[in-house]
Amino acid sequence: PVYLEILDTAGQDEYKALRPQYMRQCFGFLIVFDLTSKNSLDNLEEFVVEIRRTKDIADDEPFPCVLVGNKVDLCTNDSGKRQITLKDAQAWSKKFLNDAPVFESSAVTNIHVEDAFFQLVRQCRKHKETLPKKQDKPRRRSLFSSSGSQEEANDDLNAFKK
Repeated sequence: PVYLEILDTAGQDEYKALRPQYMRQCFGFLIVFDLTSKNSLDNLEEFVVEIRRTKDIADDEPFPCVLVGNKVDLCTNDSGKRQITLKDAQAWSKKFLNDAPVFESSAVTNIHVEDAFFQLVRQCRKHKETLPKKQDKPRRRSLFSSSGSQEEANDDLNAFKK
């Protein structure tokens, strides 16, 4: 089982000041653009740069993310609404996201929505395996010490006994 906390700002500028705060807490990113708008993909570059800066990720370093082109339901062959092809999105992913997986989806008709989230979870798990393992020492907490270090707890206990 996986617990996902999803924050959807829908690219709204009023949330721009809060982005670094929520980006620091995120482990993976579902980066969504509109297949019927070339500008929506172009505008993602700023977003990816901000993710990398906030999370201190080098340009050539991959991070858990999936690129999703939404509104595929509006991109029928004869509609003429499609402005971004799958190849365009894959090339963009290769250039800016170190070849992250790409999906074409529709939120309206539920095409590949679940698949994109499943892939993001796989990306997060794969990335987590590459991180250095932390020492699994049991953490001791003290009634007296706010930081919880054993030395401070002993000092506090000795001071309390006096």
